[in-house]
Amino acid sequence: MIPGSYRRHCASARKHTETFAYVWYRQLPETSCMCAYATTGTPCALVPGMTRSQYAARPRRESVAKRLGVRRTRALMARGCHRCVYCGATEGPMHLDHVIPRSQGGSDTADNLCVSCASCNSRRQDMSLRRYMRYLREQLGWTGAQTTLCLRRVRAQLAR
Repeated sequence: MIPGSYRRHCASARKHTETFAYVWYRQLPETSCMCAYATTGTPCALVPGMTRSQYAARPRRESVAKRLGVRRTRALMARGCHRCVYCGATEGPMHLDHVIPRSQGGSDTADNLCVSCASCNSRRQDMSLRRYMRYLREQLGWTGAQTTLCLRRVRAQLAR
């Protein structure tokens, strides 16, 4: 029984589901997780000087929708017509994406949030908008017209 927050912090941990006995999990040191346990037999450290419970309770790690609340999230989704500003998709799970990433000083205000599908949001990570457009052209083969249309959708959604 590995809680999701412990599985996600390490890339190798994504392979693990409930392959470990609960007894092993309870016997691990408080400052370790089980992601490296399968391959090496020894647990890896989460973050130096941080216990398992502190790691799980890090501030501002919840989703944007949870931080904003249901009413604001629904209003922002309606503003974007439940359509991804990057690829134009209307199907699948939609997320709120920061135009200026929080890691680069962006905030959780309405003028910095737009609607994006889960794949575009995870693909963009913490790239700036200009860098993401370059990535779409170079790595995914988008044309200049497609990226221009994407930028227009972002600007139009932020102007509403």
